[in-house]
Amino acid sequence: MTAASLDVVIVARNEGKIFEKCCASVEKAVAVLAERAGIRASVVYVDSYSTDGSVAVASRRGFRIARPPDWYYNCANGRTAGYLLTSGEFVMMLDGDMELAKGWLADGLAFLESRPDAGGVAGVRDDMRLAGDAFIRIPDYHRISAPVQGVGDDVGGAFLFRRAALDAAGGFEPAVVPEEDFVLYAQIKRKGWELYRIDKPMIVHWDTKVSTPAAVIKHLMFSRKALVPGVIFRHALLYTDWWPQLLRFKRDLLVHALWLLAVAFARPAVLPLTATAVYLVLIWTQKRDPLRTAGALVLRTAYLANFLVGFLLGRPALEFGVQHHDKYKETVRRLNPS
Repeated sequence: MTAASLDVVIVARNEGKIFEKCCASVEKAVAVLAERAGIRASVVYVDSYSTDGSVAVASRRGFRIARPPDWYYNCANGRTAGYLLTSGEFVMMLDGDMELAKGWLADGLAFLESRPDAGGVAGVRDDMRLAGDAFIRIPDYHRISAPVQGVGDDVGGAFLFRRAALDAAGGFEPAVVPEEDFVLYAQIKRKGWELYRIDKPMIVHWDTKVSTPAAVIKHLMFSRKALVPGVIFRHALLYTDWWPQLLRFKRDLLVHALWLLAVAFARPAVLPLTATAVYLVLIWTQKRDPLRTAGALVLRTAYLANFLVGFLLGRPALEFGVQHHDKYKETVRRLNPS
């Protein structure tokens, strides 16, 4: 591996003890990378106005502390601020509830240096979800079916980017929450870069926010944030030329919509029955569990309903391209003097 410049950007707000896991893993990973590959990485912690002592935790480890504009409380805002405050050739984005896997930085950088077309790479996530007082592992939450493949529709906040790809796409959209990830991925692909996943451990995600199927359904049915994907797609369809890339990241949603149409309108009866059988087999190959397969049908139906409502009626405050505005950049610089 040739010498490269790397920035690790951590964004968090009140992640508590899990944030300590995150910081410890990053500190160790950066030290190992410097020792074995001679690559010294800078670490920036973008704190979204935490009140639980997170700033002190990061400061003790020598991380640079940064603040995003307080216009939005979301991960995209913190990532954008971190992106603007760093200059390395590569940028590792990480959320404060994620523990970086041993060896990932070296594996990810080696892959990017071997693939000039790669704008970014992700690895294997090990997702742990809080159920009651204990964490349970979600098996194959981000399953990889080949050593190298294009990124699908659900990777999450951890990603190792080539800065040139981020620059081409303009970075994250700070006003978009949720789904800011797939918006950025679509923009990167539109600029001619490819995104990959490799079969290497990347993070452990300690999810404490949505812990039960009932909580997920409640979020999908009653949260205004659940309408945002439909609004994003409407914006892209009417005002930009990158909606086909967005559609690539929502293939599951499109297939689910086609299945519902077949069940509702296809005649004779053998057609919807055949469509249902084929669709269940497709989901089963992903989930490998009857309860998770049934749950996927329920959650995708709820997601589709919110998508359509958002597409037709939703009006969240989306400000595409806000990271390019002088006011945003000036605010980041004012809050974080060098």
